[in-house]
Amino acid sequence: MRKKNSQWMILLFIVVLCLSSCSIPNKKYYPEVSSLIIAEENLFRNAAEEISKLKEEYPQIWYISSTEKQTIYEPAQDFSHIEGLYIRLFSEEVYRSLDNPVLERVLQLEGVKQISISGDYFSIFLGSEGNVTLSIHCGFYYTDLKEGEEVYINRKIELSGGEMKEKGRGWEWVHPTRGQRAYVEKIIDNFYYCEYAY
Repeated sequence: MRKKNSQWMILLFIVVLCLSSCSIPNKKYYPEVSSLIIAEENLFRNAAEEISKLKEEYPQIWYISSTEKQTIYEPAQDFSHIEGLYIRLFSEEVYRSLDNPVLERVLQLEGVKQISISGDYFSIFLGSEGNVTLSIHCGFYYTDLKEGEEVYINRKIELSGGEMKEKGRGWEWVHPTRGQRAYVEKIIDNFYYCEYAY
């Protein structure tokens, strides 16, 4: 009986540890993310203009990366001719080379592997932590929309349901059945810290 109780206590301790170390909002990366945005605000605003132009040319753009940060692995096609900056289109397994000094500079920043593009915002995740039961990804997104706090979470609601609730200085979304969650908080105009846990 004593052995069974100690096993349950260990299991309970592990669950509590997992939940406490990976809770949202964790905001562990908030100082790092907000400092980066303040230091590179002009670069990110210029990047937003460049991304807007790319979205006009490639409406199905999914993300931008660099072969130095993220290898293209697509067994069905050969993309070995692409070196440096590239874009990935969403509806097709298509990658295209890209010559854009502004976006190249963004991808040279420490921790930036790709710039993800989704509707009315672009996002950059800079850090992650977690364990087998829960992982958290932290970064920021940029949007021109006035209701910027809602942009990221509304996308989660569109895809999976749930609702947006005020939490602390920001907003939170929780998946209705799976426990996935997101948290956003405004840093400065157009820039929002975000965490996504699954």
